[in-house]
Amino acid sequence: MDVSALHAAAPAVPRPGKGVSNAQAAKEMEALFVTQLIKAMRQTVPESGLMSGGRGEELARTMQDDAMGKAVAAAGGIGLSRQLLQDLDRVNPQAAAADKPEQSPGPNGTP
Repeated sequence: MDVSALHAAAPAVPRPGKGVSNAQAAKEMEALFVTQLIKAMRQTVPESGLMSGGRGEELARTMQDDAMGKAVAAAGGIGLSRQLLQDLDRVNPQAAAADKPEQSPGPNGTP
């Protein structure tokens, strides 16, 4: 098996510290996890054969699963991103600082 082909086909998951904040990486990881969860749940439902669309339907369902996973994560998720963010902030404090918005000084120079 050609491993390089697997790496080329795998979706790019951002890594903290590479121009991506810990919060963004945690949110995208949660979206990926939820997408895989939805995909696994869909496989448990038997197909009736009545509306089998072949490869086109499979592609559409994959895109739908991906969109639903991202929507769930964007709407607050299942709590995974909060836990991941805590762990990432502990391991990579430089990226954690990038998650915090910079406070601009007030009108008299105070924050």
